Amino acid sequence: MKRKLFLLTAIMVGMAVALAWGNPAKNRAGKFKELKLSDQQKMQLRELNFNTAKEMTQLKADLKIARLEYRQALTGETADKSQLFEKIDQMTKIKGEMGKLHTAKMLAVRDILTEEQLKKFKELKMDGRMKAGKKFQRHQGLKKGSFL
Repeated sequence: MKRKLFLLTAIMVGMAVALAWGNPAKNRAGKFKELKLSDQQKMQLRELNFNTAKEMTQLKADLKIARLEYRQALTGETADKSQLFEKIDQMTKIKGEMGKLHTAKMLAVRDILTEEQLKKFKELKMDGRMKAGKKFQRHQGLKKGSFL
């Protein structure tokens, strides 16, 4: 009985936390309405997001495989130093490609938006970061138990 009560309480707390954080995708969509994008801009951004997500998904998968291979080589009976360093170089290269892809996306967004839209986009982005920071601080406070 105590176990069921504990489980029910844990589920309720989890649901309360989820509701408090809200739906980030829904919040983002509302922010983009404030930019007053043209149909062409919407299409360009959709295509940019899709292509970037597709490439990033592949890079993340490659990085995960490289990490697994590194761990396998490291925990093997005989760890080959050159093989380990090669895996580290491979992982570093993939992370660099991920950074370049993110930067290329940000530069492409700058090219798509007008100066006024870009200014508004930066404001909305900072507002989101401020709100996320406050939520994070509240979460950390609850996590540490200092919520009084």
